[in-house]
Amino acid sequence: GMLGWLGKPWPDMDMKMDFQFAVNTFDSRVQFMNGKREGAIAGLQSWHYYEQEPGTEVTFMKSNDRIRFGLAAYQYFVEMLDRLKNAPLISYAGTKEVEGDLYETVMVSWEDFKPTREYDQYLVLINKKTGVVDYVYYTIRENFLKMPGGQIFYGSIAYSDYRDVDGIQIPFSQKVYAFGPKGKHLHHFVVNEFVFDDFEKDVLYPDSSIAQIGDVKVK
Repeated sequence: GMLGWLGKPWPDMDMKMDFQFAVNTFDSRVQFMNGKREGAIAGLQSWHYYEQEPGTEVTFMKSNDRIRFGLAAYQYFVEMLDRLKNAPLISYAGTKEVEGDLYETVMVSWEDFKPTREYDQYLVLINKKTGVVDYVYYTIRENFLKMPGGQIFYGSIAYSDYRDVDGIQIPFSQKVYAFGPKGKHLHHFVVNEFVFDDFEKDVLYPDSSIAQIGDVKVK
């Protein structure tokens, strides 16, 4: 729909990509495997944005806000269930029913459980039958659309099709919704293959002079 089209972070609506990242950082890159930018690479190194067209060298440039947001957000969605464990504020938040299933919920926040302009809050829904996370609700404090009043909106993500990869449960299907998980989703991120340590980490650091900052968020 229109919201999905406005909010798409990649060049095409149906995008196939090779997505590489260093765990617990925001250092990542994506190579587009189809569409109008097929073969092109875009990446973040310590939040410095770069692109590389086929047959050319890496060029650091003014950020493409959409792709920059997509790189950071999609990596965070993949790692979210592990990263949230490191938040300073974690509290049981009762039960919640979604689509006929009952969930135990956990609130995760930074600085305060009350809404703030700077930090997002997350509500994690754990399926009582399976013990895995099916949904996460989250506030949206920052996005590339810069819509007036956009901070009042919230989103949710539905995790499913969990598969064991080297002892880690990876959700191979991730659907992102505006507000709660009802009706049509905005984005559907489908993992075809997930592999650890499948490439040389140096490819994520094309400029050796840039200091590595790890899991630090820079606006």
